[in-house]
Amino acid sequence: MENKKVYWISTSLFLAAEVALLFCILFAPHSEISCMWAIILVLLYSLLFKNKNISVLLMQLAFVFTLASDTFLVGVAPKIQWLAMTTFFIAQSLYFAKMLLSIKAKKYVADNIAIRAILIGCAVLLGWLVLKEKLDYVAAISLMYFASLIHNVILAFVLFKKSPLMALGMLLFLCCDIVVGLNSAIGVYISVPETSILYKIAFAPFNLAWTFYLPSQTMLALSTKDIK
Repeated sequence: MENKKVYWISTSLFLAAEVALLFCILFAPHSEISCMWAIILVLLYSLLFKNKNISVLLMQLAFVFTLASDTFLVGVAPKIQWLAMTTFFIAQSLYFAKMLLSIKAKKYVADNIAIRAILIGCAVLLGWLVLKEKLDYVAAISLMYFASLIHNVILAFVLFKKSPLMALGMLLFLCCDIVVGLNSAIGVYISVPETSILYKIAFAPFNLAWTFYLPSQTMLALSTKDIK
């Protein structure tokens, strides 16, 4: 968008809508509808940036897969967790590819690909050592996804000056998934007392996950403007 006035109006409306939807998610009934609209708006906002830059395209594709993930987790009943985690993993891979394009030295690109592969492998191995026969596909892809997200957070902060919103968005993404991961794991893969801080985080009396998640997605969408 070359017209700055159109950009600022669109961005202001986008932010206002996301704030209103977050309020609905936290306090209104039938929050699933608000959740879906919030992520749809993230994708639609990103599509305002129409150019031939491959980094923009990768971000837009990441939002498509994120929307698919939330559809499988929130928009349908019963939720399809294995498919949601698979598409979330693809989304994180697309974010990673986008950030790799910001690295000029080929050596550092290769290093990051190697580090990522090692992290994912270690995550799955650790999962097998801890869970053993409980390590199913959902657990394995979730561990792969979580390792990818952690690497993306680190890489985003290494590239902080190029896109501060990307780094902050990734950090909030991680905070959200810590909450979701604890909620999914407690009682299924691990046991913790109800008095523990982990249990209180996992089962907060309000939607703590989306308190982190929606701002993260909003920041990631806004970071599309950083791409030159």
